[in-house]
Amino acid sequence: MELSRRDKTLTLAGIVLALFLGALDQTIVAAALPKIVEDLQGVSRYAWVATAYLLASTVLVPIYGKLADMMSRKRIELFAVVTFLIGSVARSSRPRARLARWPSAIRASRERL
Repeated sequence: MELSRRDKTLTLAGIVLALFLGALDQTIVAAALPKIVEDLQGVSRYAWVATAYLLASTVLVPIYGKLADMMSRKRIELFAVVTFLIGSVARSSRPRARLARWPSAIRASRERL
């Protein structure tokens, strides 16, 4: 089966978008990690938080793979992207009073604006 140039371009754009969202997810976790560790009351728990995140990510990869084999890969990918976007929009639409839960660096940069 030969793909047209348009199909190849759309496929590449989809892969790049998925990789971008994965990188964005890592960035969000890295920014939130100091506050999470602070809430757990100790830098000694930093490794536990990072390990739990990596373990959850590792466990979900084969699950998503199996679901993609059983269903359509496109449907699974779209579900993951839409879930990520809904979570991002829900978090960004919270009232300003909720910013106390954000990491200190982000809160300080927002106050300067």
